[in-house]
Amino acid sequence: MNVLRSESPGDAIYFFACPNVEAAYAEFRGKGVKVQEPTGTGYGMKEMYFHDPDGYNLCFQWMAK
Repeated sequence: MNVLRSESPGDAIYFFACPNVEAAYAEFRGKGVKVQEPTGTGYGMKEMYFHDPDGYNLCFQWMAK
């Protein structure tokens, strides 16, 4: 079977359940990671996105309170 793969790892987003997005944001920023500030979505989630050193898109999210 042939599988088509992209040359760029940035074509996918990996989502992680993260009960405390604000604390994760502070931890990443404290370690010098360039991460977007957490934002609320129209569908009730709080999320933050950034690229890992290999270029993969990562999203840490949890239900907004």
